[in-house]
Parts: sequence; C-alpha cells; structure tokens
Amino acid sequence: MSQVEGVFRRLGYVKADEVERANEAHAEISARVRQLEHDVQEARALNLRLAEITDVVSRTLLPADGRDDAELVKAIAAYDKGLGQP
Repeated sequence: MSQVEGVFRRLGYVKADEVERANEAHAEISARVRQLEHDVQEARALNLRLAEITDVVSRTLLPADGRDDAELVKAIAAYDKGLGQP
C-alpha cells in the first residue's frame, strides 16, 4: 500500500480510481523533483565553471607588472582541472 493510499484509507476514501490518480500524481511529482534536483546540480556546476573562467580572464587582463603570475597559474590550473567534468 502506498503512502497516498494509506492516507485515503485513513480518511475513509477508498475509491480505487481516486487512489490510482493520487498514486500517479505522486509518481509524477517525485519524478519531476528528481529532474529538478539534477538540473540544479548541473546549474551549480556551470556556475562554478563560469566563475573559474572569469577568474582566469580577469587575472590575464591585469597589467603584467601588477599581476601575480603564481595566482594566474593557480587559476588556470583550477580551470583546466574542471575541463574533464560535465
């Protein structure tokens, strides 16, 4: 017995079609939540990549006498490391 069916039974609703519709809606909502969670993770990864490339570009555009080449190398390494990830 599903959670939805159990709630309907406790409330006195035992119509099979109502239970079936509720189970289908629950399954659809659960699938949608899983997809949204996946999409959020993907957006987070893309935002991280954007921040990394922005860091590389901003450090590259600094005048040579004012930039820290070691920090630029670290920023490029961080960007390169992430290239293998989707």
